[in-house]
Amino acid sequence: METPIRILHLEDVAKDAELIQEILQDEGLAFQASTVKTRAEFEAALQQGEIDLILADYNLPGFDGLSALALAKASHPAVPFIFVSGSIGEELAIEISKNGATDYVLKDRLARLGTVVRRARREALEKTQRQKAEAALRASQEHAQILLLQSEQQFRGIFENSIQGMIIHQDSIVRIANLAAARIFGYTDPGQLVGVNIWETVSEEAQSALKASAATLLAGGTAPDHNEWQGIRQDGTRIWLKNSVSLTVWENKPAICGFYIDITQRQNMEAQLRQAQKMEAVGQLAGGVAHDFNNLLCVINGRAQMILNRLAADDPLRKNIDLIYKTGERAANLTRQLLAFSRRQVLELKVLDLNTVVNDLESMLRRLIREDIAFTTVLGPALGRIKADPGQMEQVLMNLVVNARDAMPTGGKLSVETANVELSDVYCRGYAGLKPGPYIMLAVSDTGCGMDDNVKAHLFEPFFTTKEQGKGTGLGLATVYGIVKQSLGNIFAESELGKGTTFKVYLPRTELKRAALSGHYPSIESHGTETILVVEDDESVRDLTCEILQSYGYSVLLARCGIEALSMYEKKIHTIHLVVSDVILPKMSGTDLIVRLRQTQPKVKVLFMSGYTDQMVDEKTFDLNMHFIQKPFTPKSMSLKVRAVLDDAQLGA
Repeated sequence: METPIRILHLEDVAKDAELIQEILQDEGLAFQASTVKTRAEFEAALQQGEIDLILADYNLPGFDGLSALALAKASHPAVPFIFVSGSIGEELAIEISKNGATDYVLKDRLARLGTVVRRARREALEKTQRQKAEAALRASQEHAQILLLQSEQQFRGIFENSIQGMIIHQDSIVRIANLAAARIFGYTDPGQLVGVNIWETVSEEAQSALKASAATLLAGGTAPDHNEWQGIRQDGTRIWLKNSVSLTVWENKPAICGFYIDITQRQNMEAQLRQAQKMEAVGQLAGGVAHDFNNLLCVINGRAQMILNRLAADDPLRKNIDLIYKTGERAANLTRQLLAFSRRQVLELKVLDLNTVVNDLESMLRRLIREDIAFTTVLGPALGRIKADPGQMEQVLMNLVVNARDAMPTGGKLSVETANVELSDVYCRGYAGLKPGPYIMLAVSDTGCGMDDNVKAHLFEPFFTTKEQGKGTGLGLATVYGIVKQSLGNIFAESELGKGTTFKVYLPRTELKRAALSGHYPSIESHGTETILVVEDDESVRDLTCEILQSYGYSVLLARCGIEALSMYEKKIHTIHLVVSDVILPKMSGTDLIVRLRQTQPKVKVLFMSGYTDQMVDEKTFDLNMHFIQKPFTPKSMSLKVRAVLDDAQLGA
């Protein structure tokens, strides 16, 4: 069971404190929060100790955030300190960072709070573990130095049973090694290391510095306390080692005693964490760009189609307007891929059987690949269920298959596999972000050209491609990455040059029962006479939506934000049959608006327009029976969706 995080929360506004803690609860974080409002209460809480993490507002009556940070760092230097404030400018952000703040979250961007808290807690725990390991290494080294002065029998007992690798080498040759060292370097018996040239266990890049350190030590100087470098195992594979050395005596001649800890797993985890942080930053940028473009494309494509609907078939303008519309559709497809990568597309979640997804797509997948590629599926029996968007899962599978096909220009073997897997804590330690538990695995393997480490490092980044110019956008795997992550899963690539690649997708297993998937739109009339309230802060999109709905016979009321929308409802001048609202609105989000409206109008019907979700639309939204139309939309799709919501018709995905 996860140990609750002990949080000290400095916040003078009770509603803000309650909201922040509710968001952490919704994120599934186990925590115990102690809320304080004043400097005196904060100092008292610090003195009591037992704190794992501090959340603090910056602007407090008679007490500022930097003072709080200084107090916390003086008494609890290792405890992560996160500002949660209404406004922090660039200069202030730099200042708080210099003074030791772990991170900051703006109150209008609380959706990222759970991610920031988890990362801060994880990094603090990893730092503590590293410090313990280093302390153990120092203690072991000091102990060994003492033992070397004692009897050989006593020394051998400790030497052979030490959990740290220990090697004594003289004139570059290993004279004695313990079992831990043998295992680190890939040997089954310590005797196999004896006689080996010590530099054969060191990568070429590290040899120069380590040889200089050894020479300094033998000349009576002082070697660095600790070195981190790449070693070479017996089979040629590389590992990361933390190493310290000391001068000793072997058979009455100077020798070097080395102490070794295998830190390969830690290095890999840190590299994965850095990559995940970089992907998160790129995703935020991509999502913001895609959101703005979707609003622009909504107007461009919508207006273009409205003009096309009014032009005669032989009108000379039709060709140019049609070209504008088709180009806009291509741009819209690119923004959809960017939204998928940045995890900001709207997902319509269903309980799915991945075997069914693979079977339904198999004939299409066979058409996607060439005749010189042998295609097989290995579907796990009694496969569990996942909760995901069926269309997005199809896109994941197709993109991975196309990527595998392109990796085999001269033919080969391509396989798709599904299986129930139970990931252990030991296995998950090697992968950042992966938690133990039951998963459904989707694996796509090929026997193609494989990838080197440099390609693997950039594999999921948008616009990164190894294909010739004009033959790939570099968004295929970025899209897959975003969909998998937004579906609460993980994806990893295993590859070696010349030996092919396997992509493994792990999606959390659910115990929910599978429900029938939504069908397509029924044959319905798209016109109506009802009154619709449109809530949209972008003037161009607002005007376009109004014009579309009016052209289909509806009466339309307009609001620029949630406050205006609530005012219209309270005045009760009109009977409003449907609210069409953007998700992201100033002052009040679309979901918050609907929650407020349903306090007095519990049966109000809702259709959300969304350029992206920014994590503000979640499974609760669908529980509230809210429907969505993705920007950019067309006049026809908007009219059909509106009519279906008004008639309570079964909506298509």
